[in-house]
Amino acid sequence: QPGPSHTTSSSSTTTTNTTNSNTPNTNPNPTPNHSRNQQSQPQPQQSQPQPQVKMELKLRLEGRHLLQLTQTQLQSHIATTLNEHEQMLTEQTTRRMHRFQERRLRMEQDREYQEALLEDQRREQERQKQQQIEEQQRMEEETKAKRQREELDRKERDRQHALDTARQLASNAPGEDAPRDRITVLRFVLPSGKKVARKFWREDRVEHARAFLVSLLQENKGTLEHFGLSSRFPVRNLEEEELGDKTLGELGLCPSAVIMVQDLDA
Repeated sequence: QPGPSHTTSSSSTTTTNTTNSNTPNTNPNPTPNHSRNQQSQPQPQQSQPQPQVKMELKLRLEGRHLLQLTQTQLQSHIATTLNEHEQMLTEQTTRRMHRFQERRLRMEQDREYQEALLEDQRREQERQKQQQIEEQQRMEEETKAKRQREELDRKERDRQHALDTARQLASNAPGEDAPRDRITVLRFVLPSGKKVARKFWREDRVEHARAFLVSLLQENKGTLEHFGLSSRFPVRNLEEEELGDKTLGELGLCPSAVIMVQDLDA
């Protein structure tokens, strides 16, 4: 006897349903509808969770001999249909898995790209920051060097001015024929122990004696720059402000005197 005819179709749903229906006797060929859905869940061997791919397979049986089918025969029809479409289900599952793997790969590549981009930006910021620090240090060093040069130039100008003034004051020294009652002889004792004598006018002041020493040290390329003057008899500091306007005669440094020269930097 010929068996019932059947048709199958597949779709992308995930549930399986089986329904039976009987039509009235007015229809000579009652057509019950039976459907069964197969759910497939691949289990890939990966640590990350995999997508659940679901397929739906519909089986339609019709024919007048359908009511004579036993449960075993019906199950046999369903099993046969599943076996015939197993390859199609496998291909669908494989394609969906491939699409998922491609999406995940693109996401991983995008994430790595973003991380690399952020790392490059961080390094660029650090490089610019280090460059700014180095530029600031360079400018500070240039400013410091400029100030040092300006300070050295100022000191050199001051030294040259003091030397010119000292030479001008020291140039008015008494000659050999100068009257003895108008001159005095000052004997300077340097910090090294060396002694130097020179004639001065009694009207000269302490600044004339200092000018002579400045000119003498400059000519001999001495290293003594800051020095003080004091007399031994009487003992007094000749650098005191109230003594600046007094002459050598008024200070009692006539007709001769010993002047001690102290190194103020020692």
